[in-house]
Amino acid sequence: MIPGIPTGQRRPERSISTPWLALLCLLALPPATALGGSCTLARLGSVDFTIVDGELVVPVTVSGRRARMRVEVASSHSRIDGEYVQPFGMKTRYFPGFTVVRVGDKRITQEAALTDFAVGPLRVAKAEFLLIPSDRAPGSDSEPVIGTLAMDVLGHLDFELDFANNKLNFYAQDHCPGGVVYWTNRYSSAALTRGPSGNFYFPLELEGKKVEASISTTSSGASLPTEVTRRLYGFDETSPGVESTTDQDGHTVAHYRAMSISGDGLSVKNARIELRTTKSHEVPCSLTTMQGPARYEGCLGGEAPLLIGLDVVRHLHLYFATKERVLYFSDATASK
Repeated sequence: MIPGIPTGQRRPERSISTPWLALLCLLALPPATALGGSCTLARLGSVDFTIVDGELVVPVTVSGRRARMRVEVASSHSRIDGEYVQPFGMKTRYFPGFTVVRVGDKRITQEAALTDFAVGPLRVAKAEFLLIPSDRAPGSDSEPVIGTLAMDVLGHLDFELDFANNKLNFYAQDHCPGGVVYWTNRYSSAALTRGPSGNFYFPLELEGKKVEASISTTSSGASLPTEVTRRLYGFDETSPGVESTTDQDGHTVAHYRAMSISGDGLSVKNARIELRTTKSHEVPCSLTTMQGPARYEGCLGGEAPLLIGLDVVRHLHLYFATKERVLYFSDATASK
């Protein structure tokens, strides 16, 4: 499944906005490294993250109550799991104009409003997330994982994923182009494309062919749809050389193929790529290989076929310059 609004979606009749960042109340925190002249990189906040069950998770506060949320860089819309609406006192409303959004097999018709919400030290007066229907009971954890933060939140600020120190740092977007990499003199960059729904993706080479990619911070590994592997490379989950994993009952649960990923400053040989089996009714959008890297067209949030998971990105130090639309990265342990 492509994180974000997946390929199985129906386009909303009206756009869904998340205007909460206009109400952002930033704590007074010292700026990060000055870069000379008026080009000062202003750090607005910092929060520790953890990796829980292969997902990047950060602490949040909702109406004074502590919780946690996943962070998914590949997704375009933030979400609240339905079982936590009542315990956290969230108000809900239906989308105007009978709008329907599909996330996987979930039919989304409502959003949840959080009137007192904070990600670490960053506080907002109001936040509105997609409400994921659920018939589960709330977890008993004192700080439960209540949903997912996506690029509709993260994309209005610059942000940094420092895996060496397990930090998610937020920065003002007003800085000189290229003047953001304070931690090392040896780094690389990639131009980001911002999709219509606000998600970001960038080109990589996979086995010598260019494919649009997104970084997924809720996936433990890299993955690619079988529709793409058949079209570009001539194999799928049934081909020789594809590894299969099974559960304790002997049922096949996943298929993998070793492939090489490369880009400016990035080289991963024999990366273990999971093959995401695609069904015709789940792919209403079309795969194109014309005029640039392979990508999906007609998808909101699902343009990038290749997902790069935490098994790769945890070895990197990443800075998303969202206004500049550039991803800066280095080795996670790089320093000056």
